[in-house]
Amino acid sequence: MHFLDRFGQLEFNGDFSHWYTGCEMVYGGFHQKVAFIQPIIDRVRFIHGSIGDPGCIQVNIGSISAARNLSYVQHFCTLWTKVFENHIRRGIQKQFTFTTELLAANVFYAREFHGKEESDRWSQSLVLMELAKECFENARKAVEL
Repeated sequence: MHFLDRFGQLEFNGDFSHWYTGCEMVYGGFHQKVAFIQPIIDRVRFIHGSIGDPGCIQVNIGSISAARNLSYVQHFCTLWTKVFENHIRRGIQKQFTFTTELLAANVFYAREFHGKEESDRWSQSLVLMELAKECFENARKAVEL
């Protein structure tokens, strides 16, 4: 946050899973913490599409219908929607990038149980993209109001 005082033109990758898990955003007032990082949110120019929970930076969120019911997924939707609202309000004409993580298993990126990855990251990327589309649509509606 202090970098913005010195370098106000900085732009960011919205890789919120590290903030969410590492800064324990779920504890002690999620919405107050979102308000605190709003200057960062306002400068996000692309989103790294991953979702963490309070204990792990990237987790399997299951199907789209299951994901919508998870409190931490709802938190990410709040963050992503705020980013999209800002993008729309600023009238930025360039395409917005939402990128999911598809690293190979041999780089030890995915969580494993008994030597097997927790989820199929290809299918999870489709779920994340669907959530992002919903967030973008919600942002578009909010900006039109």
